Amino acid sequence: MISSPNSQLIESKDQAPRRTQGDQDYKLNVEMPIFKGTQNVDEFFSWIDEVETGFRVMDCSEDRKLKVVANKLKGSAAAYWKYQKNKRVLDGKPSIATLEKMKSKFMGKFLPPNYEQSLYVQLQNCKQGNRIVEEYIDEFIRLNSLNLLLDNENMQITRFRGGFKREIQDQMKMLNTFTLGQAFDLVRKAEEPIQAPPVQTRFANQQFQVSPSKVTPTTEPAIKNGTTESQTSRAAPKEELNPYAKPMPSLCYRCHRPGHRSNQCP
Repeated sequence: MISSPNSQLIESKDQAPRRTQGDQDYKLNVEMPIFKGTQNVDEFFSWIDEVETGFRVMDCSEDRKLKVVANKLKGSAAAYWKYQKNKRVLDGKPSIATLEKMKSKFMGKFLPPNYEQSLYVQLQNCKQGNRIVEEYIDEFIRLNSLNLLLDNENMQITRFRGGFKREIQDQMKMLNTFTLGQAFDLVRKAEEPIQAPPVQTRFANQQFQVSPSKVTPTTEPAIKNGTTESQTSRAAPKEELNPYAKPMPSLCYRCHRPGHRSNQCP
């Protein structure tokens, strides 16, 4: 039997959605994160965020979402999900039909009872420290989204600005911000002059040294017979003259001969 061109066209149109759906299912199964069950708050909410992000990109029915997520459960998470399904059958309750209901059950199982307090403390203690501004912004956004506080935007801006280093806070004191987006942009600009490398002058790396030609050489004193001239001069000091001594007479008054005084004349 020879099929007409019109029948082939209709058949191709019917098969196209099935191929698209198959490609979509394959991509979801590959990109959907594995969850093994953990009581670590950060790891749990990281898994939830990846799951919700994947389904926002691709439109799926609730039934399809449950099947894709359940296919990626391992370890204690898979065991708990199987227990929940069997228990609802035994209790005569309908099966869990939405992803939100599944998420609520997993939050009650794997999150500690005080996880909300723990998240709030992390947000209150969120400081820039040694991080760059962009890393601090990412951490603030993450904690702010997890806490789901009923604060207005001005309170969030105040909390955000209070976590910066002192030098950045000083630069932002005179700047008014009305949204978190404005605060993010302004603080990025405030960090630029702080991170800029210092300007070096043309003489910064020069070392000043004394020219050898200007060094006066030291002369060694002449050595004679094992002693220097300076030592000889210090060893024989000059005899001091008495200004009040009477001059020696050149001739004797008695014999008129030189060499002695008259009282010593023989």
